[in-house]
Amino acid sequence: DGRSVAIMPQAVPISPDTFVLAYRKIYKNHDGDDAIEIYRSEDRCRSWQFASTVTITRPHSNPPALVRLTDGRLCCAYGDRNDLKIKAKWSEDEGRTWGPEIVVRDDYHRCLDRDHDLGYVSMVQRTDGRLVAVYYWATEDHPEQHIAATIWEN
Repeated sequence: DGRSVAIMPQAVPISPDTFVLAYRKIYKNHDGDDAIEIYRSEDRCRSWQFASTVTITRPHSNPPALVRLTDGRLCCAYGDRNDLKIKAKWSEDEGRTWGPEIVVRDDYHRCLDRDHDLGYVSMVQRTDGRLVAVYYWATEDHPEQHIAATIWEN
C-alpha cells in the first residue's frame, strides 16, 4: 500500500515446495501498527500469501527470528522494545496461527545513554531440543549493550 515497508525477512522450509517467511513490518509515517507478519509460499518461493500476524509491535518493531523445530512446530522470537523483553510464540500449524506469548528474558536495563534499543534475535535449536536465542542487551550490571544469549526448553 506504500505506507509500510517489509524488511529483515527470515524464511524456513516446510517441504521442498513450501516455505514460511517472517518479516518486520514498519509503517513509514507511524500511521499503522508495526508488526511481525508471516507469509507462506507453496510454489518454491515464486509467490507468497499472507498467513498471519505473530504480534503487533507498535511503535517499535524488531526483526523476528524464525526456526522450524524438529517436532515440526515453528518458533518465532523477537525483542519487544515497548516492554523491554525478549519474547517468543509457537505455531503448531506452520504459521497460520500462534499460541500465547512467552517471555524469554525480562531484565533489560536502559544502557548508559538511556537507549531502549534491544533485540535483533538470532535463534537455533540444539541437538538436545533446547533453543538458543542470541541478541543484544543491557543489564544493570552491564549497562552497555552487549551480546547475550538465553537457552531454554520449548
